[in-house]
Amino acid sequence: MVEVPERPLNHGRVPIDPDHYRWKLLRDPYRKLLTDALPNAAITDPVAVADSLALEDTSHYLAVKRLRRDPRVYLANALRSLLTFSWDIDAVRLKRFQYMQQTGQPPPRDWFWPGNPQDFCSSAASRSLRVFVYVLSALSLAGLLVAARERDPFMIGPACLVVCLAVAHAITWMDMPYYYVKWPLLFGLSFYFLDRVRDRSDTVLRKTVGLCVVWIVAAILAFWSLTFWVQVYLVHPDRKGALLLLGSLSSSHWN
Repeated sequence: MVEVPERPLNHGRVPIDPDHYRWKLLRDPYRKLLTDALPNAAITDPVAVADSLALEDTSHYLAVKRLRRDPRVYLANALRSLLTFSWDIDAVRLKRFQYMQQTGQPPPRDWFWPGNPQDFCSSAASRSLRVFVYVLSALSLAGLLVAARERDPFMIGPACLVVCLAVAHAITWMDMPYYYVKWPLLFGLSFYFLDRVRDRSDTVLRKTVGLCVVWIVAAILAFWSLTFWVQVYLVHPDRKGALLLLGSLSSSHWN
């Protein structure tokens, strides 16, 4: 194994940033480490299989070496990935679609780089989407807690799926394109909780109040959902584009 010079990796602890590509903070210093270890390797050539294998071995060596020396950087990044997977959403993608719909052009170059202000379009729909996801996340957590308290066997499968997705993204990497995988879980767990609130009412009055609460929360969720979709749909006369976006997001949940 090639001996790599001792030098700290800049930006080792990557901050939470769901609207930008976090990995770009690590790309240049990581590539510098690899080129120091293998100066003649073709870093960007996927055809060079021999170089790719050597780079993979070197990457493994560097990772294990740094984990043994100080695992706190990796643990901090894993915790950040877990937190952002649990609560955040890459709402800027909705803004990006609106900009393309209005102008017929892609957003300014490097809009996804960390630190970019992303002021190329209004943030109203993106903010609505983000608040909507925060509410769904809170209701989903409540649903999991209720299921655990009642030991509902029906929720074993969804709970295991939540744990698997969260842990998998935490121990590997969490970045802008990966948030979509939790949409079905957010809706399913949220309305499971609302359904349990209704069912737990044991008197006519409490059932009435519980049913009203469920319908009010459901109406609020529907309003938020319709708010940003109407904004997308009406922002430009090209109605077909908005429908295509809705169809693509819906189909991506099952792929």
